[in-house]
Amino acid sequence: MVLLNWLTATYYVRICADRVRIRDVGRGHSLDAPAVVAIEDDGRRRQVIAVGQGALGAPARPGLVLAHPFRHPRVPVGDFVVADALLAGLVRSFAKSIHGFPRPLLRVLIHPQHELEGGLTPIERRAFEELANNCGARRIAVYEGPELADRDINDALFSKLRN
Repeated sequence: MVLLNWLTATYYVRICADRVRIRDVGRGHSLDAPAVVAIEDDGRRRQVIAVGQGALGAPARPGLVLAHPFRHPRVPVGDFVVADALLAGLVRSFAKSIHGFPRPLLRVLIHPQHELEGGLTPIERRAFEELANNCGARRIAVYEGPELADRDINDALFSKLRN
């Protein structure tokens, strides 16, 4: 059981148009990164060069594009493929810095912090669930509401999973 606790992590992922904040609830570690991906586009294919702060520090060169997947006027995920690369890259590097390996058994509570009239649609909710799933999360919940304290995250995660 102790080994399972060591291998398991609960991440609270808050997504804004310009930032992604990840907190490991049990260990107290956190990451605050710009929501940007550096993509090299040679006309035939697009390749992710860096994510987050690394993308902002990427040297300028022809064909290098900075993409902001959550910056869209009407929807919370403007480019799913880029958002997937961003979140997967941030979670992988965050997990590796804490655990020493890139993919613990993850439980993820995703909290989109976009101002959406009427809340998330089922399609938008599914997009966030897929983003968490592609990061390796075993249990996933999407939360809408005020920011949560650490003590409330497990309750929110498990109540969303039961519904």
